Amino acid sequence: MNHAKAPDPTGPGDQQGGGEMYCQKCGTKTEGSVNFCAQCGIKFEQSQTTDPMPKMYTVQGVLTEYFQGTLGESKLREWVRQGKIPHTRIGRRIIFRKEALDIWFDEQEKASMKVH
Repeated sequence: MNHAKAPDPTGPGDQQGGGEMYCQKCGTKTEGSVNFCAQCGIKFEQSQTTDPMPKMYTVQGVLTEYFQGTLGESKLREWVRQGKIPHTRIGRRIIFRKEALDIWFDEQEKASMKVH
């Protein structure tokens, strides 16, 4: 059961719908599409996360959800061994953060455009 308080339509910012947001400065939960945090007043950027926890993937998750089947497991594991893709290990598990992969992917894309 969700006990989150509904947004105040007379509150700050634009309340035209949208999902939950969490302020990256103070962590306050905000419902709807607002421009500023009601608690600390910081302006929300468009890239502000709608989830307080960063999205993380295992090897299988990153292959199916992030790369959507465009990369094979053996190539991914090779890149992990060579340190070519951002990851961390927790015990024997290899974990990938979506935010780090997005940055890495953008860098790969920019580098490929310089070559051609």
